[in-house]
Amino acid sequence: MSDLSRDIGASIVQCCDGWAATKAGYRLLSNEAVEWSAILEPHREKTVARMAQYERVLCIQDTTELDFTRHPSTQGLGRLNHDYRHGMYCHPTLAVSETGGVLGVLDAWMWSRQAKDEPDIRESTRWTEDYQRVAELKAELSCTEIVYVADREADIRELMTAAQQQENAIHWLVRAKHNRVTGDGKLWDRLSVAEVLGTVQFT
Repeated sequence: MSDLSRDIGASIVQCCDGWAATKAGYRLLSNEAVEWSAILEPHREKTVARMAQYERVLCIQDTTELDFTRHPSTQGLGRLNHDYRHGMYCHPTLAVSETGGVLGVLDAWMWSRQAKDEPDIRESTRWTEDYQRVAELKAELSCTEIVYVADREADIRELMTAAQQQENAIHWLVRAKHNRVTGDGKLWDRLSVAEVLGTVQFT
């Protein structure tokens, strides 16, 4: 693990010192008794400890695809956005400070899609499950304000319902996708007359 952690951008062969260490690295990754969640757990614990040092922490979610199309012999892959592309999806929860300092990874939701004609998991579940896992941290981080941040794919009713029903509710900020009905009319209409709180310019 120390060899593999030394240079996370390098291949296993480049990381490991000699053939014996390289074989050990491959054995670790192919061992069915080794769960990724168990490897992540010590890092998660340190992340939560770092979060406790801040008044407010943003827990940011997004999904990335891991494309293994060029590795056709790899087992357990699913289709990506096209049938000819193969890989898997990873949906991590990254904890950051308000100034953008990375505190660590709290969790990840990983899956491979089945063939189109086979029953598959409901992918929107990742948003509600991740919200609930982050909200559970409120019990041990009572002095830290936690804000769950998600992109427009998370603008779903299930997430809002889960947030309402959660015992340890935390704030959530979701980029709007739907022109929802609010207590005072439609969302876009309310925003068009609201005060501008700030602007961001980027290239």
